[in-house]
Amino acid sequence: VFEAAKDGIVIADAATGEIVDSNPFMSKLFGHPRSSLIGARYWESRLFRGSEMDESLLKELQERESVQKTVSLPTDAGEQLEVEIVASLYAEGERR
Repeated sequence: VFEAAKDGIVIADAATGEIVDSNPFMSKLFGHPRSSLIGARYWESRLFRGSEMDESLLKELQERESVQKTVSLPTDAGEQLEVEIVASLYAEGERR
């Protein structure tokens, strides 16, 4: 489902904000290769840098366990796409 979804999905570590994975639709939608996102803290990645998706989202997410925002994000083609972000906190083994 993750690989075939027609929604962009980014998985980040809730403690550090580091992007652990993103699905192929993210690359198709924004033109950013998967490899340019994985390993970066989401707010420092080329996709989210300079947006409302900053470090404060982690604190809000840890308090509320779910956050919803509408933000404008850049594509590699220089366009801005307005997207709805839905962040949910969940546990995967010991990691959140």
